Amino acid sequence: MKQCLRITFKLSPGSNFVKDTVKKHAYKLEIEGTAFVSGDQIQIVACGVKENMDEFIGILHKGSRIARPDEVEIESFAKEREYRGVFRVIE
Repeated sequence: MKQCLRITFKLSPGSNFVKDTVKKHAYKLEIEGTAFVSGDQIQIVACGVKENMDEFIGILHKGSRIARPDEVEIESFAKEREYRGVFRVIE
């Protein structure tokens, strides 16, 4: 069963966490959606199989060696459009 979530968090500006970690794992876990980067605020809309989404959230909470998200908020999201199986980063 597919699940869609809106995930928001803060991240130090200048970090490549979204491109290096988020996009890489979204692709690996077959998650589609978008990540909007605006300064230190990141908003992700992600849709995928529930088990993969759970793993994706765990990866976000863990962060990476160089960046760790702060103030992570997760909420259910009604899919508004078709993402065509792709995860995009919009800066």
